[in-house]
Amino acid sequence: MCYTYLPAFNKFGKDAKIVHFLGNQKPWMFNYNKTDDTVDAPDFSPALVNFLKMWWRIFTENVSNTESGRNIAEQLEALTLAPRQANVCSPTNFTQFVKKDRLFEWEQGRIDYLGEDSYENIQKKLDETINTKK
Repeated sequence: MCYTYLPAFNKFGKDAKIVHFLGNQKPWMFNYNKTDDTVDAPDFSPALVNFLKMWWRIFTENVSNTESGRNIAEQLEALTLAPRQANVCSPTNFTQFVKKDRLFEWEQGRIDYLGEDSYENIQKKLDETINTKK
């Protein structure tokens, strides 16, 4: 699920601002119990389980309870991963998700690769997020 250099992770992991779930196991593939805030991931380290919990908390609080997110869990379960190809990967600019119309366009697969969702804008947001103090 994740590759980390353990000494670096132990020293800097607490300061992580962006987590990328690599590989074919994604957070939505694990069972989450919202009532007791647990994730069923017995073969994973406590640190990775904590990242899964954070993902699920964000998802349940900010996505699944919105009108556009009502059926997203079922849609995510149906996803299959394709081999990585340049034309398959689509960039994400999360800063634009606050605008309802932009979110709807994104969810419909109408991504503005040359404008709001361009690589430069995504990189700028990543840099801002990484460089902000906690």
